[in-house]
Amino acid sequence: MEMNTQRMDAFVKDVTDCRKAIDLCRAAIKKLGEQPLHLLVSNDLERITLNSKEIGLSKESQAAIVMVVKGSLEARENELCCQMDELMGNYGRTTDFEAVPPALTPKQKRRQCYGPINPDDVEW
Repeated sequence: MEMNTQRMDAFVKDVTDCRKAIDLCRAAIKKLGEQPLHLLVSNDLERITLNSKEIGLSKESQAAIVMVVKGSLEARENELCCQMDELMGNYGRTTDFEAVPPALTPKQKRRQCYGPINPDDVEW
């Protein structure tokens, strides 16, 4: 039983990490189109950020860089979605993340009325 719990914990961690990475790619792709270009140079101790004026690239060059980075992020997102499909495939699921239909459909409310019974309201 302990082994099954460990395997399930590892599976849930893998799925969660994959989902976070997919969300991160989608957020980065969205931000690429919204914000001006910045260059970040970093090591563990220090980092330098240059804005588009400091970089000195033309608008066309910046657009080309954004297009290349966006393509790389989209490729990584597709790769992660395939990995998620593979993980979830063991359980017969896909990464569409569609809403799961309810297991039980709600019963229709019966009309509350007083007086004679309508034959259409009676379940035979």
